[in-house]
Amino acid sequence: MVFKSGTTVNGNLIAQSACFTREVDGVQVNRTVGAIDLESNPFYRGFTVAVPLTEQARSLPQMQGSGRARDLAEAVRLSQTFKARLHFKECYVV
Repeated sequence: MVFKSGTTVNGNLIAQSACFTREVDGVQVNRTVGAIDLESNPFYRGFTVAVPLTEQARSLPQMQGSGRARDLAEAVRLSQTFKARLHFKECYVV
């Protein structure tokens, strides 16, 4: 069964597809590969409640979380244990 670009399978979109032929044990075998846009992708995150940041949290590098993990500054604001494990250093831009 070959799925073409633009079709959906179980709610997932086949964004791109390509066919190729390779030799396996002296026999030519046709295969298809593709890029799939999943109907549900829990890797990306979105939170409905904004976290007010402290100046110290704002001074951290902007490291974005994924899945159920918040951004670094938000995680520091929400967890005193996590905050205690980080070493803060004053930085000045000239």
